Amino acid sequence: MRIAQIYSLVDPITNEIRYIGKTIMPLSKRLSTHYRDKHLTHKTCWITSLKKVGLKPLIKSIEICDEETLTEREIYWISYFKEKCNLTNSTNGGDGLPIGFKHSGETKRKISECSKIPNSGNFKKGQKRVNSEIAIEKTKKKIIVYDIDGNFLEVIKGIKEASKKLKINRSNITACLKNKLTHIRNFRFYYYNENYRMKINSIKNEIIIINKPIEEYENGILVKEYNNAKEASSVLKIKYYTMNNILIGKTKKCRDYPDKIWKYKE
Repeated sequence: MRIAQIYSLVDPITNEIRYIGKTIMPLSKRLSTHYRDKHLTHKTCWITSLKKVGLKPLIKSIEICDEETLTEREIYWISYFKEKCNLTNSTNGGDGLPIGFKHSGETKRKISECSKIPNSGNFKKGQKRVNSEIAIEKTKKKIIVYDIDGNFLEVIKGIKEASKKLKINRSNITACLKNKLTHIRNFRFYYYNENYRMKINSIKNEIIIINKPIEEYENGILVKEYNNAKEASSVLKIKYYTMNNILIGKTKKCRDYPDKIWKYKE
């Protein structure tokens, strides 16, 4: 039997409720979906700030209720906590289709008719591709560009266009989009969503730390120094975000250099 419930996401540092949601999933599974969410919202920015210090939100059940009243209760609890807490919810609740929702027969018929129209993008063997340029354009994901101070700069149609316009390697932009890199030069990249114009946190102080000298130890002995993480990753021919993850403690060791560790110079 599915359990429908209202839950909260709690800041593990301040113990403050920051988000209210509804779910029929187990709470641990619902928390994982929040943690993997790549959309740029106040909630994901908050979760990302916790990731940087190795923490996750706490998820707690507020109320067990019937699926029929789940949306109504979500709206109630968001309204209740908005007056008491600094919530990251971008709406007043009740978003999306109701749980257990089923399309009407007429809607199903229209969906069926649309599915029979020849595909203009992905096509079967022997079928001609039509309007290929339009089909390709529709598959591109828009990219939001910010500066390191957290100011919105522009929206660009896809990774390829962003790479060409800003003269940045595509793989580095992709690494930013996957949260493997915080920035490239003065730019930060996110996938497009409706909150793209909002101000986000500055990372200037983090960049100052990243540019600090690096010490390399082998079996506990200092063997070499580098000017910064970028130089170390270039000399050792390992990916920059691998080096950065080791320095911030997210990863313990590099597979190619199991006996080496790197630390910021004090």
